[in-house]
Amino acid sequence: MVKNITMSDIAKELGVSTVTVSKALSDKEGVSDQVRESIKEKAKEMGYRYNSFAKSMKDGTSGNIGIIVSERYFYDNAFYANLYNRNVMDLTRLGYSCILEII
Repeated sequence: MVKNITMSDIAKELGVSTVTVSKALSDKEGVSDQVRESIKEKAKEMGYRYNSFAKSMKDGTSGNIGIIVSERYFYDNAFYANLYNRNVMDLTRLGYSCILEII
């Protein structure tokens, strides 16, 4: 089984902190351009991939929003279907994923 490369692995390889790696990979301030580029190159070389599941576990947020609606209202009334579609467009623009459950 292939080991997932972590920010900690990259930090150890380059002799920098995990915080520095995190800032560099997310293009935040506090890291010089030279260090940022070397971190990004090393991450690519090592096969690092961003793990959104790990982040959601750490932060306690998933970026998912669930909407539950009665089948009776959703299919029989175009207002609710249009409302759902509008919400999905707005939430997607804000970076969320929307999950619809029709009961």
